[in-house]
Amino acid sequence: MADAAAEPAAGKAGKAGAQGVGGGTEAGPRRRGGLLGIILPLVLAPAFGAGAYFAVVGEHVPGPIETVEGMLAASAASQVQAPPAAFVPLPRLTISLGPTAEARHLRVAVTLEVEPGTEEAVNEASPRLIAALTRFLRAVDERDFEQPALMARLQEQLLRRLEFNAPPGALRAVLFQEFLLN
Repeated sequence: MADAAAEPAAGKAGKAGAQGVGGGTEAGPRRRGGLLGIILPLVLAPAFGAGAYFAVVGEHVPGPIETVEGMLAASAASQVQAPPAAFVPLPRLTISLGPTAEARHLRVAVTLEVEPGTEEAVNEASPRLIAALTRFLRAVDERDFEQPALMARLQEQLLRRLEFNAPPGALRAVLFQEFLLN
């Protein structure tokens, strides 16, 4: 009788062990996601990337244009007019770079872009502007002149320094007309 009671309990345990906890078959636990978990991200990632790209740049993607005249008309209508500006040229400067520099002199010609109507005030302040320009350019290390991004950095830094010596709100940009190491 003990054998008969043990046999049904062993049969139930054997069936539960064969089925497994995860509900799989005797071959092993059932895998969830498998190949779908690998393929789905590989397909969706480029799709989301393309969607994000076209959401950002969508207005710049050219649409169908029937004629060249239509394209030119659309281009002319979308052009934005630059705000009016005035320009004040400063005299050409020759700046000595110091006794240890390989290049002995820097020749520079600068034009200042100013707000219209402020040309006279900027002309009156030009001695202070020239002095600030000369002081700054003498302090630049000669090795910096070899860097490709120098001109953009110089324009930004000169604009900030010259704004201290110019009438408030008058300067817009510093434009190099000539820049020569001798």
